[in-house]
Amino acid sequence: MKLIPLTDMRGQLRSGAPLLWGVRDAQGNLLLGKGHVIASDDMLEALLARGMFVDAEEAKAGRGEAVAPPPMTFAARWNALQNRLSNVLRSPGDQYFLQRIGECVSVIATLGERSADQLIYSIVRHDHERYASYSVHHALHVGSLVALLARRLEWPQAKFESAVGAALTMNLSIVELQGQLAARGGRPNETQQEAIKAHPVMSATLLRAAGLTDPVWLEAVEQHHEVPGGTGYPGGIKEPSDVSQALRWIDIFLAKHAGRADRKPVPAQQAARDLFVSSQGHPVGAMLIKEFGIYPPGCFVKLASGETAVVVRRGAAANTPFAAAVTNKNGDALSDFPRRDTSLQQFAILSTISDKAVMVRVPSERLYG
Repeated sequence: MKLIPLTDMRGQLRSGAPLLWGVRDAQGNLLLGKGHVIASDDMLEALLARGMFVDAEEAKAGRGEAVAPPPMTFAARWNALQNRLSNVLRSPGDQYFLQRIGECVSVIATLGERSADQLIYSIVRHDHERYASYSVHHALHVGSLVALLARRLEWPQAKFESAVGAALTMNLSIVELQGQLAARGGRPNETQQEAIKAHPVMSATLLRAAGLTDPVWLEAVEQHHEVPGGTGYPGGIKEPSDVSQALRWIDIFLAKHAGRADRKPVPAQQAARDLFVSSQGHPVGAMLIKEFGIYPPGCFVKLASGETAVVVRRGAAANTPFAAAVTNKNGDALSDFPRRDTSLQQFAILSTISDKAVMVRVPSERLYG
């Protein structure tokens, strides 16, 4: 029996519709028979995340009965990607580990190309108090920003995929530890410090054990804490790779923006400006400012109209994005979130507003349709 990954059959899966073939485990054992109905999108994504398989002959026979799946919203794809990555990063010994990381890279690339503003919005508006899953969300956020910047830097496709793959796996050996430290706060103990110092090498070791031979990917993982001049770790390398440095700066930026149990997050626009200053003109720092804009999607602003708004799309200039008003000038909540072009004088941005000052719930699906 020849098995193919269930993810390869995504186009023939639909919640509420019967399966066109049986779903099997890695040994070929039948788990769900043909005709079984998957009740919801959540159950479908959970099934895909588990890494199930289909008999190739059954798949071929059922192809003529295929039904087109309903289009998934960005939010649904983003949530499914987070869940899938959570399972994948905790199973580096799985025989399909690299394939599944590659699938996550492909999804990130697609979301970045089609919905870059909403991707940035999702990062900026992420609930950073979900500390236990910090490592997974951090990996996804770093990978997403690396994807956006790699496109802006016009890296070739192979280098692009290596960079995003490295971003997703650079902390592979300390996935659980990162969540524990984020939730607890405070300084790590001696054992934890040793694990942190060794994690670039240990993560690369896990990747090699999984079968990875990509030198750009492995080098970036091993060097993502190295600093030009030799003051970084673990090897004190004086000239680390450009991919590793892209990872390093974005890692620093997002770690500041995320915060911890004992440290408040820095607003995204402030974290980006701090990165630009501290990077001393490094291309990644400059590119991040250009990619985010001064007011990135997801940040709240006060407009000249007196309205409070949330930025939803970047504009022609870094300081003139498009925003959606969430309250009127009297502070009353708006339900239709009218769009505002902040390049117009009457809607010019006067200042940013802290998240805590905005009491209106702003669902992204309403903002982006």
